[in-house]
Amino acid sequence: MTTDDAGEVRRHDFDRTAPGIRILALIVLGSIVLTPRTAQSQVPDHILDHARAVTVNERIPTTFYATEQRGSWTLNAIYHQPSDQSAAEDAYWIIRRTSGRADTPSDHVTWADSRSCPALHGALWWMSRLEPPAVDILGLTPRQPAVGGPPAIMRADAPIYTIWGLGHQADNSPAWVRMRSNSGLLGEWGDATESNLRECWSEDAP
Repeated sequence: MTTDDAGEVRRHDFDRTAPGIRILALIVLGSIVLTPRTAQSQVPDHILDHARAVTVNERIPTTFYATEQRGSWTLNAIYHQPSDQSAAEDAYWIIRRTSGRADTPSDHVTWADSRSCPALHGALWWMSRLEPPAVDILGLTPRQPAVGGPPAIMRADAPIYTIWGLGHQADNSPAWVRMRSNSGLLGEWGDATESNLRECWSEDAP
């Protein structure tokens, strides 16, 4: 891993090294339930921009997920690490986790590595299978009947999960995807991932 003299991971200009990521235009918004205290726990844009510029082994992250609850947040940057032998099955993933409260980040950084935590590979595979939600257009989108249909479960005080990342549309055109929810399939993935990775975090960088 490349570090500077202070022992921190070296950063570089994200806009210069990965311009394609910045011009992808499609944003898909997930469902969201906000209360006054969870509304203040969103990861600030400047924190996300900073995380995008942090390199691990000279690679930048292209996928992120965040967990937000009761005014606090954790931000997880996912790094793909290809194998030296260029064999896809030997590739692995590293997550760099930071945390904070409101717009104030902490200095604490933890790491997870799919080589020592097989559950991380499974969590990322599951994430890749999450389908972006349909976009509701007021007046055009058919509304679910008040009775008789499947329940729409919205958890008032559950963690809110957000995923940002590169994706593709049905025609394989690229898209920048953002999904945010505290319920449904995204909520299930977030709850399971937080539980399955609980023992994977380390203060030692891979």
